[in-house]
Amino acid sequence: MGKQGQKIKEPGLGEPELGPKKEVDIEILGGVPKKQQEEKKEEKTVSYRVEVNTDRLKRAYIFELPKGEYFKKGLKTPDQYYSELTTARIKADIYIEEGGTKRKATEEEKQELAGEITRLYNNNELNTASISVEKIKSEKR
Repeated sequence: MGKQGQKIKEPGLGEPELGPKKEVDIEILGGVPKKQQEEKKEEKTVSYRVEVNTDRLKRAYIFELPKGEYFKKGLKTPDQYYSELTTARIKADIYIEEGGTKRKATEEEKQELAGEITRLYNNNELNTASISVEKIKSEKR
C-alpha cells in the first residue's frame, strides 16, 4: 500500500489541487466582471451643454467628457474659465446640437469653437454670458 500511496500522491498532488483552482480563478476573473465592465463602459461619460452666444457664433455644443473629468464650478477669473474650456474642448468628444438632435462636430467646427473661445479671451469678453456651460443630467437605462 505504501507504493500505491506514493504513486497516487505524486501525480495527484499537482493535478487535482491546481485543476479546480484554475477553473475557479478563470470563472471569477473572466466571467462576471467582464460583463459588468462592458455594461459600465456605456455610462463612462459626463455630458455638458456648451452654448456659444456671440455676434460671430451662435451654436449649442455637447461636450462628452470621460467620467472623472468635469467642468469646475465657481470659476472666478476669465483665465480660469479659458483654461477650463480649453482643457474640456481637448478631452471631450464634441457634438453639435441642432433641432433636438446631435451630430459629431467636424474638425472645422471644432476649430471654429477654439478660435471663438480664444478671441473672446483675448478681447476680455469671455464670460458665462458669451459661453454658458451646464451639465446634462444623464438618463439611466
